[in-house]
Amino acid sequence: MLGRIHAATANNFAVAQRFATDRIFHAARIEPLLLATAEVQPAMAARLKQLAVNTARSKLALVHGDFSPNNFLIGPKGPVLLDAEFAWYGDPAFDLALCLSHLLVESVLQPRWRDDYLTCYAAFCAAYAQRVTWEMPAQTDERAALLLPALMLAHACGRVPSDSLQRQSDKDRVAGLARSLLLDPVVRLSAVREAWRYALPRK
Repeated sequence: MLGRIHAATANNFAVAQRFATDRIFHAARIEPLLLATAEVQPAMAARLKQLAVNTARSKLALVHGDFSPNNFLIGPKGPVLLDAEFAWYGDPAFDLALCLSHLLVESVLQPRWRDDYLTCYAAFCAAYAQRVTWEMPAQTDERAALLLPALMLAHACGRVPSDSLQRQSDKDRVAGLARSLLLDPVVRLSAVREAWRYALPRK
């Protein structure tokens, strides 16, 4: 679904004009997730600010802006996507990274299902990559891989924290894993997944 949305709207001038919502997206996504996190994580600030700039500059396709498992309903004909009030013509890697960040959070919160969440992560990446037509799939993959740990850190200590992360110990674990990937970035989503798997405690 996500890949189809991005592919259908890529390089579409009319859609870009209709969703030239840079100000809204900055206020709702860039500022609270990346820039606010930079304020409370000064050691990561330069990296987070650069990711904010890179994301804001990319104008490739229609971005949902809040593509997370919380915004899906499963209907008789498949999933129904909700809550597109942050829709923006920008970088599709944002949607990809945001959804995957939720799966990684759940792999921390639900250790008995860790491998299942990581399997979902791999399946999501594989299905999405098949739909990338606006550039080489590796280019989208790289931007998402670099952005993903920043969004993980935002889940733990950004201005819009994840509702799932209630315990401080869980926040600290997610933040620690995210910081390690920001300090030593990888450029493939598969590498993020393996680094996350390696760092999580055994079941």
